[in-house]
Amino acid sequence: MILGSRLHTNACILLLVLIWTCSAEKIDKLNEIVARKTKQAVEAANGDKSKLAPEYEASDRKMSVMYSGFPIYQTRSHALVWVYTCVATLMLAKGIPQVGVPMSVLCGAVMFLAYDLYR
Repeated sequence: MILGSRLHTNACILLLVLIWTCSAEKIDKLNEIVARKTKQAVEAANGDKSKLAPEYEASDRKMSVMYSGFPIYQTRSHALVWVYTCVATLMLAKGIPQVGVPMSVLCGAVMFLAYDLYR
C-alpha cells in the first residue's frame, strides 16, 4: 500500500512538473508572437505617421505596477487553480443533495445561458 501511494504521489508530481514546463514554453512562444506583432505595428505606424493602437501601445512598454505592458503572458501558480477547483467541487458535492439534482441542473443551465447573454 505504501509503494502504491508513493508511486501515485511521484506520478502526480511528475504530471505537475510537465504541466508547468509546457505552460512556460507556451507562454514564452505567445510572448514572442506578441513582440513580433507589436514590432510590425510600430513600424507600420511610424511609416504611415499614424497613431499606434492602444493595445500595441500597452505591449510596447514594460509592465509596471500602475500600467500593463510586456510581457503580456506570465506564468501563474497552478496550486491556486487546484485549490479553487477543489473548493468548488466540495461546495457542489455538499450543495447538490440539499436542493436536488433537477434544481442543480436547471441552475447550471440558467447560469450558462445568462453568462453567454451577458457577454
